[in-house]
Amino acid sequence: MFAPQPEHLIAQLVSIRNQTLSDFTCIVAFDGFPDRHLEERVAEMSFDERFALIRFEQRLGLYRHIERLLYQFGYETEFLAFADQDDVWDIDRLDVQVKTLNSSQAVLVSDNARLVDFELKDLGLSLFDTLRISEESLKFGFMTPFATGAGTIYRASALMRALPFPKNFGSALHDHWLGCIGLATGRCVLNHNPSWSYRQHKANQIGAFRGNIRYRPIRASLSKLTDICFRNDREFEQQVGAYVEELRRRFKSLPSGIQIPTSRNGLRNSLWLLTPRSLSQSRLESLRLFLRQFPGL
Repeated sequence: MFAPQPEHLIAQLVSIRNQTLSDFTCIVAFDGFPDRHLEERVAEMSFDERFALIRFEQRLGLYRHIERLLYQFGYETEFLAFADQDDVWDIDRLDVQVKTLNSSQAVLVSDNARLVDFELKDLGLSLFDTLRISEESLKFGFMTPFATGAGTIYRASALMRALPFPKNFGSALHDHWLGCIGLATGRCVLNHNPSWSYRQHKANQIGAFRGNIRYRPIRASLSKLTDICFRNDREFEQQVGAYVEELRRRFKSLPSGIQIPTSRNGLRNSLWLLTPRSLSQSRLESLRLFLRQFPGL
């Protein structure tokens, strides 16, 4: 995190502190030094020995910041989960996710979320419905993200194979790369029951869609979704190609049953041919859902 809203961050940390699964360590890691007021508010959690505050002088950005945290802490634990700086977890989220990991022997479990506004008012939408995430998405997970970093718990032994992260072309998302590693190393499980509240507002790093969600979502987010849907986002295609090449290099072979672009040359055509019409249609349906929910857009 870099410059979160103090009240939102404290709400996130309190929801972690209150988890029914109590055996955890929460590292509050700032990507660059926070302002003094924010640091003082976070220090309020210091009475709980499960929480630790660290600061990195060099700001790397989200993608490389996550990589840095994995190098520093990933080898010391059995499971890993990333908390966003302004979301709120249900009280039993970690408990249910760890039990699901153990019972399914999966390498990651990704939970659905309810979308809420700046004040945690339920917007009547879920993350999976909005982005059309389903078990079908796993077949095309190398080409489109299916597991949000803020909603997923990972088996650390598998996740360490994500290091080092591939080159960042500007559109690289850590959760897309980690999801690809999950698909390449074992089973991935989607939990359709929302276990966290995903706060949507104009300062979202990613978001289901960014902007003042209650009145006017930012048009650029919808444009981005449209570009990906119609294969107009060349940077995204470049990133997918880099991921697939790196996965092949590291794992030699990739699991059957999952669609994989054949090469970076002609990736545009590979994506178009390998991605079923249903996936493109689901992206368009996401746009329609936004417009139905917010007709004034």
